[in-house]
Amino acid sequence: MPVLLLWLGDAIGETCAPEAAWRRPGVADLARVARTHQTSGGGSFGVLGVHEWRCGAPELTLRTGAEIQPWVQPAANYVLRVERDGQAAVVSICSNQLCAIDAPGPDALVDLVLVDTTAWQGPPPLALRAAADAS
Repeated sequence: MPVLLLWLGDAIGETCAPEAAWRRPGVADLARVARTHQTSGGGSFGVLGVHEWRCGAPELTLRTGAEIQPWVQPAANYVLRVERDGQAAVVSICSNQLCAIDAPGPDALVDLVLVDTTAWQGPPPLALRAAADAS
């Protein structure tokens, strides 16, 4: 059975440096497993949490590369389509505050809408809101 990892915010914990966060006991092991999962073709996707915003997200956590984050996060909010064989792909694109979602094919099983819920916990600073709107 294929496995899809979803990181639902606050993965970096109390520290703002991702490199330090991934060295914490237990978290380092989880990050290693996630990176191995990605390397073998498995999906690993994430959304921001309160701690990531506090630490300078989205500039901090939307960076890509296996050495930085053990997940893919193309934008603050996006749609992830899971196929019947367990493969997953981002199927949404946003520009000018409008979003479009690719039509599902015959093997589409479910669309997961990954949303940054931090806005409902109190508004982020104006500069971070602008950066999220631009993503």
